Amino acid sequence: MPKKSQVGSRLTIRAPRQLCVYLDELVLFGLHGDTRSEVARILLTNEIERLIREGYLQNRANSGLPAKDVPPVKPLNQNEVTNVYRD
Repeated sequence: MPKKSQVGSRLTIRAPRQLCVYLDELVLFGLHGDTRSEVARILLTNEIERLIREGYLQNRANSGLPAKDVPPVKPLNQNEVTNVYRD
C-alpha cells in the first residue's frame, strides 16, 4: 500500500536503549509500522487521540486558533497528571 505524503514537523528524540528494544519488538509484530520511527509516530498519535477523547487536550486542529492560544479543556492537578499516564 502506498504511503500518504503528509506535511508535518520533524521531531527527533533521544530514546533510552530499552525503549528502542520495545520499538524493535513492535516492528517485528508488524501491527504499528515497519520502522522504529513509524511505530513511535503511531503510538504517540494514538496516545494524543486518547487524551483528546478523555478531555485532557483539546483538538487544536478544529479550534481555528494557534496552539498557544487554546487553553487545556480539563485543568490537571499533579495526581491527575500521574494517573493519565498509568491507564
